[in-house]
Amino acid sequence: MIASGVGFLGVLVMVRPGAGTFQPAALAALTDSFSIALLVTLVKRLPATETPLTMLFYFGLFATVLSLGPAIYSWQWPTAFEWLLLVGVGVLGALSQMFWIRAFRAGEASAVAPFDYLRLPMAATAGFIGFAELPTVWTFVGAAVIVASTLYIAHREAQLRT
Repeated sequence: MIASGVGFLGVLVMVRPGAGTFQPAALAALTDSFSIALLVTLVKRLPATETPLTMLFYFGLFATVLSLGPAIYSWQWPTAFEWLLLVGVGVLGALSQMFWIRAFRAGEASAVAPFDYLRLPMAATAGFIGFAELPTVWTFVGAAVIVASTLYIAHREAQLRT
């Protein structure tokens, strides 16, 4: 439990809520982190008879319902190119969710979860290539705290199993 709290502190180091750089969009990232933790728990606890396709359907249904309000509030019709991008994001997102569900079904969450943190360097690389955005030192410090706490949790759980 303490290691999870340390990991959350890593998120706060990255976001730096008191440094004048906090944006309301950062709450979306925090909500996403909480949702992922909840989903990992649900995927492991659902009966083996639940197929990944069924889980994807319900995930899509709930995500649509939850995003309907904000979407209506700020809706703008996409251009043809944006529709193409949206379809691409949808297909790749569904495939990644399918692989994610299969990974957490096949292995222990403590063994699979650290691979999820590959998103950190990939997001930083995409930000640099696509937007010429350089991560701050706080991003690296926060990411290191998050990864370290996750590796500690995985190591501790592996020891508890033996």
